[in-house]
Amino acid sequence: MVDKKRATWEANAAANAAALSDGCLRLVVLGEPASKGNSRRLVPNPRTGRTMSIKSEKAIEYVKSLGHQVPKINPLLTGDLVFHCVIYYASRRPDLDESLIMDGLQKRIYQNDRQLKEKHVFWRLDRINPRAEITLWPSSQPELALNWPLATYAVMLPRKATQ
Repeated sequence: MVDKKRATWEANAAANAAALSDGCLRLVVLGEPASKGNSRRLVPNPRTGRTMSIKSEKAIEYVKSLGHQVPKINPLLTGDLVFHCVIYYASRRPDLDESLIMDGLQKRIYQNDRQLKEKHVFWRLDRINPRAEITLWPSSQPELALNWPLATYAVMLPRKATQ
């Protein structure tokens, strides 16, 4: 199972490596992101014995899978960016939370998530193929926003989820 998952990640990484077009960067990250706020756990600090908060196993695994699927670009995107993200969850339970995705793209796609000056984030259901579809473009080029709706509105339309 691990080899199959790794092969899927590697195939997705290859597709993501060639995803820069029209001044937009389009990525797909397979898997369901954990909610950053709800995915912390309390553990004792081994040095001090005091309680500390760390990411859950699900959050750690998602960040690791994102690292395998999204290649580092060189040079990193600079300047202010627009972040458009459609997150497909496997169930209706999770909250919409893009923060793990934005954190995971730091130092891989852009220097810091403070560069994201505009966000469009959508929650969708896909029980078979949970994923995040991400598009980034410079906020100095608002005309690029005209390019993404035609491609993304089709996937944003409500679909009957398969069980």
